[in-house]
Amino acid sequence: MDSNGDGAPDCWQRGGYGANAFTWARTSDAHSGSWAQRLSITSYSSGDRKLISLEDLGACAPALTTGHRYRVSAWYKATAAPLFKAYYRNASGGWVWWAQSALLPTRGTYGYAEWTTPAAPSAGLGLSVGLALERVGTLTMDDFRLEDLGPSPFAPLEPEPPPAQ
Repeated sequence: MDSNGDGAPDCWQRGGYGANAFTWARTSDAHSGSWAQRLSITSYSSGDRKLISLEDLGACAPALTTGHRYRVSAWYKATAAPLFKAYYRNASGGWVWWAQSALLPTRGTYGYAEWTTPAAPSAGLGLSVGLALERVGTLTMDDFRLEDLGPSPFAPLEPEPPPAQ
């Protein structure tokens, strides 16, 4: 559904930064359902373009739990290698880049991809995730899913105190 008329599904936003030329389209070339999102970058010098879950104060952005890991998945096809990106909302309401996946393979037909975030930082209060392109190419994406995997099975590494003199 696109109740605000921006072409992106409700609770999603088209974003990006840097020096690049791009177009967005709502396309009927969907993995399932009626619509998917297509991003085309036609020239690139820097930055990225991405479809990410809406960075708001909680109506769309789920709460982030310190130490939990999150799995984001999507179906996509792409002529250039995309990647998952994650952002968190801090205590002042600002959004901060958190982590990103390795580059995913290009594919001519829809394929499934998933990525698990690192353990959530204590400064994180909300979560935004999605797929991005950082190069010339086309990315069509559909059927995103987000799961809270719970606490990381590994304790964070803490520096040991120096030995007593």
